[in-house]
Amino acid sequence: MADVIDRVSNAAKGLLCDAVVRVFGSVASGDYTPASDVDILITSQNVPRGAMARAELKVALEKQAGLPPINSVEIYLVTPEEAWANPIYREVLSKLR
Repeated sequence: MADVIDRVSNAAKGLLCDAVVRVFGSVASGDYTPASDVDILITSQNVPRGAMARAELKVALEKQAGLPPINSVEIYLVTPEEAWANPIYREVLSKLR
């Protein structure tokens, strides 16, 4: 699992130079099971504003990370402002301080 997280993180930092990548949910809390997905929050000022452009970026990230088309990684792409406005993402980011 750590390998997948590293690959997604490296892909994010390659495509979005200012990317902040954080794992959250059951994997971060240690409560994951074999059926769990991996929740990854990626924040960057360079995240596109439009939904289609974000979807294309997500596909590019998954491809660069070498993930198969169907996988258990859930990537959340947001700007820092969007992250701080969302209570779940804000909690994830507040743990960085």
